Amino acid sequence: MFCFIYGILLWSLVVQALSSNMWPHCYDLLTTVDGKFLRHTYYHPEVTLQECLNLECDELNDSQDRKQCLELEELDIEPLDFLERDIEYTSQIDQDALVHRSFRFTSVDLSIGDDSQLNDWKPVRKYISQNETHYYEFPINNTNPGVSSSFDALIFITGNICSLPDTDLDENGLSLYYTFNQSVFSIETIDQMTKLDFRLGYVQALASNPTSAPFSTLYVAMQPNDVGTNTVSGQWTYELGISQNGLVFQWDDRAWAHLLDADGESALLMTGALDTDLYSNISDIDPGLTDSYSLHLFDYTYKSTFQNLNRSWCAIKSGPELSSISINTSFVQKNESIREQFYVQNLNSSSQYIAYLTQNSGTQNSDSGGTVFHQFEFETMLEDTCTLIYDLEFCNNVDYAVPMSMQFFDGLISATELGALYDDYAKEHYENFTKSLQIVQCDTDASSRYSPLRTCQDCANSYQNWLCSVLIPRCTTRNNTSGYKYRTTSDGRNSFINEEIQPPNPYYEILPCVDSCNAIVRDCPGSFGFVCPTTNETIRESYYWDEGEDYVSCNALGFIVQSSGARLSVKRNLEVVIALWIIIIYKLL
Repeated sequence: MFCFIYGILLWSLVVQALSSNMWPHCYDLLTTVDGKFLRHTYYHPEVTLQECLNLECDELNDSQDRKQCLELEELDIEPLDFLERDIEYTSQIDQDALVHRSFRFTSVDLSIGDDSQLNDWKPVRKYISQNETHYYEFPINNTNPGVSSSFDALIFITGNICSLPDTDLDENGLSLYYTFNQSVFSIETIDQMTKLDFRLGYVQALASNPTSAPFSTLYVAMQPNDVGTNTVSGQWTYELGISQNGLVFQWDDRAWAHLLDADGESALLMTGALDTDLYSNISDIDPGLTDSYSLHLFDYTYKSTFQNLNRSWCAIKSGPELSSISINTSFVQKNESIREQFYVQNLNSSSQYIAYLTQNSGTQNSDSGGTVFHQFEFETMLEDTCTLIYDLEFCNNVDYAVPMSMQFFDGLISATELGALYDDYAKEHYENFTKSLQIVQCDTDASSRYSPLRTCQDCANSYQNWLCSVLIPRCTTRNNTSGYKYRTTSDGRNSFINEEIQPPNPYYEILPCVDSCNAIVRDCPGSFGFVCPTTNETIRESYYWDEGEDYVSCNALGFIVQSSGARLSVKRNLEVVIALWIIIIYKLL
């Protein structure tokens, strides 16, 4: 009886919510059919997705698109409960039939009514056609001006273009106007307002309202430019967000994430350092609350899709992302800083991809704004040659592709087990070094140590990185430079590769950086007798050097290698020079 009464009360709330227009009028569902982007509008919570698809399929002009769209009706998809519209759903459907893996209600207001009121940090999404103008009013809070100074109330204006009409213009063709003067807030005097043009799908502005004579309202208008005959029909979809506390949408010209390495079917990517004021240790991070970075991967064929929208938050968030992949996210300690790591699986071999990193604006609601970072590209290797390993226990700086083993090729061991095999081999060879280091006076004052600048821990770290780079060869299937060494299945770097690993196919080895050898000479006691090659001819026999190109020319452990290594070489060489001068001065004192 209680469940029956509870059900009646719940249904009455549903009816009341619908009748009082508490919910937005419509929502968008995004899907991709054979690589083509389709938009579906969900008008009512009791309408099934199939009915929604029926409505939209009839409106498609291309017969092939309409045929593909109608085929989706045969899928058995349950209606979505509108009361839970703010959570994500993963549809239980055939991944081969429907490429996009999930449907999600968006909490952004998608209503197309006459609502012109803008609220702080509440972005709105609208559709606009040529010859239309949208007007908005933003009430200014002069008693609590957010991040403003005591002299001005600052209003942050940002916007994104989610989709463009069918036009061949290079520009976005949409402009934003704003003013504090209500008398010019009309179509006749719009040219007297401050005008901003969208560039690459993004626009931002900072309006200053003096507190000595404050205005109470900011007036904003959106209007397409005159695109002439370049487009016959179509709409712009845009998002507008205004706040007195910061930029709702942001664009960062740094990529902020980069590829560590890839093999034939997976890739490992890493972000820049997280805020050290918030996180000093990985234990400080709660992945459920602080995992605000998101990685978006697209097939390289969609590069033109983002050509004019690559700064747009909503264009990237709703773009035709890869659905067959899986991404494992974790936090790691690298270079005395915490970074976020993405391990991507189920990629295609010898394929190019486009990647974007986005960051939510400090909230779990992914639709309330955030930051878009600069795109970057990467490519996978040939299959059945190299295997990506990472998060090793001893060689914790190894996060690259290594020669695949015959056991892995036959499916007898996993990539994790292959990584452990390499790691144990390196750890065994490290034991003798630790015995040698124990006889050195490490825990003593600076004047009695073997070096006034280096410690035994510096020596141990450098030797560990050198040992791991020498014993665990880095593998690739592309010969980018003459410094790569071609290896047959029986011509590995050492007997362990030939006898235990037994690579199934030939590969190219990226030789260790000679800097790793110079590091142990610099950091360890001279009594150890470490010597490194000094000429190009002798270096080429076992090492190589950083050529400062966009590709990795040598294998470096212990520091993050970016796309260009020129700065790294300069930094290392400068560090050596400074260290030598300090030693000379110390000896003279």
